[in-house]
Amino acid sequence: ARLNGLDVIFALDVSSSMDVEDVVPSRLKKAKHVIRSITDRLSGDRVGLVAFAASSFVASPLTTDLSYFLDTMELTTPATIRNQGTDIGLGLETARKALDRAAEETSTGGNNEHSSSSSSRVVILLSDGEDHEGGAAEAIMQYKQSGIKLYVFGVGTEKGGPVPLRDEAGSLRGYKRDRSGQPIVSSFKPGDLEKIAEVAGGRYWNITAN
Repeated sequence: ARLNGLDVIFALDVSSSMDVEDVVPSRLKKAKHVIRSITDRLSGDRVGLVAFAASSFVASPLTTDLSYFLDTMELTTPATIRNQGTDIGLGLETARKALDRAAEETSTGGNNEHSSSSSSRVVILLSDGEDHEGGAAEAIMQYKQSGIKLYVFGVGTEKGGPVPLRDEAGSLRGYKRDRSGQPIVSSFKPGDLEKIAEVAGGRYWNITAN
């Protein structure tokens, strides 16, 4: 039995602003690249994926099957969530519940290979930081009580960019516009994300250097 089995849930922002291309090739693709490079370093750990915008869902439950996890991640886009917006608190909450469920299943299954000790439960949040709902503080308190480690990656540039509108095939149809017909520019606001990491006692990285 391994003593250091990690349970890692990636909470991936798939709000439409993640399609902005101020980061090459886009915020979402860059975030997925980071997830891939992290999973490359995990061996035998369990990974899962929660996707969120204004609502959230478990796209991939915790699994050691990395190829299944990566395939699922590739298919997860803003089109997979109808409720657009950004509710980071809800994404964090869904991730915590998925970890709690896995811990319960493990302890009742009598298979103690995965201890649910606090050091082994990690949530990695990837977002462009526009938290519209402000429910994150409550979610973070729950993290502290559960001993879950939170790492936060912010993606986007201060200058920002227009939000692309794509059809189902992924072809560009134009850009989101406000009521006066001007393209909506989504700029990156790391402040919320930095605060979330700080309050949770976790760490924050900006993945937009290049």
